[in-house]
Parts: sequence; structure tokens; C-alpha cells
Amino acid sequence: MPITQLIGKAQIIEVPYPQTVTDNFLSSRLKNIKIAIFKFGGDRLDREHPYFSIKGVRYLIQKGIRVVGTDNFNIDSKTTEWQIHHMMLGQEMMIVETLFLEKVLPGVYEFICLPLLIKGGEASPARALLID
Repeated sequence: MPITQLIGKAQIIEVPYPQTVTDNFLSSRLKNIKIAIFKFGGDRLDREHPYFSIKGVRYLIQKGIRVVGTDNFNIDSKTTEWQIHHMMLGQEMMIVETLFLEKVLPGVYEFICLPLLIKGGEASPARALLID
């Protein structure tokens, strides 16, 4: 996947606890962009984190989202056994997890994410920036 896919306009969408990201949730919020970043409040480790539903992921795919970011450690619920990961990666969507979004307000920003190039790797640490 080209690194240019990780650079562009991104929308920060706040997801209130305990909301699940469904197609209905997205239909009234998602703008015409290719990078969607979800602010779940990932700094709260003392509870089950919000997650994506299968219908929500299908909606993202239908809308042409290429990158999904989140402040959570995982985009799957504890019960989906990586199904959400597999759906997104099967569509060549990139997933960026554990973003620090504590002080970021919802809106549209320029997003730049620079992962390390690791030979044979399937994941990488990355430096991600939002520019207002």
C-alpha cells in the first residue's frame, strides 16, 4: 500500500461512550473524505472500549474510506475475533491505532502518518500528525 494513502484530509469524529460505530451513526456524521479518525476516549483503560459494527465497516467501505484511525488499542470488540480488522484489511484499508487525540476537537484536519518501513512487516510504529 502506498504511503501517500496515509496523507490527506482527515475527519475527526467523536464517539461518545458506549456508542458503537454503526452505519446509522456514520450516515449523519461522515463527510466526503478518505481518512476517518475516531475519537473514542482511548485514554480510558478501565472499561470496555467502543468499537465498530460490521454494518459500520461496510458503510466505511461503501463511502471509499482508505484509512481508519482511532485512539483505542483495538478496533474490534472483544467478541469479534479480529473480524473488523480482516474486513478492513481485506479492502486494503489502513488502520492506525492508539493515536493521542485527548486535546483534538472534532473537525477536518490535514493528516500525515509516517510508519517505519519494515521488511516483511505487517504492522509498524508510526508518527502521526494533524495540522489545523
